[in-house]
Amino acid sequence: MREETGWACEAITEIDGWFVGTTSDTKFFLMAPLEDHGDFHHETTSVRWASFEEAAELIAQTTVGGGRERDLAVLAAAAAMLSHPSGRVGAR
Repeated sequence: MREETGWACEAITEIDGWFVGTTSDTKFFLMAPLEDHGDFHHETTSVRWASFEEAAELIAQTTVGGGRERDLAVLAAAAAMLSHPSGRVGAR
């Protein structure tokens, strides 16, 4: 996380499912920020905090269709997990 975003984070929970992109299947996690180191990967243009709605708008600008669809699916899964009282969709 630190390499890509400049933030040291703690993994809170795994987001349910594997997410298919253009070159790989990926597992994602909900993370809690611990410290902003400010130095991020050279392939990263910028880093900023966004609401779910803002994130969806930013992801929609992605020109790689497979990556865009994957990232929107991850965002939807994370939002669903956070909106459920137990943190897990379908949990009882």
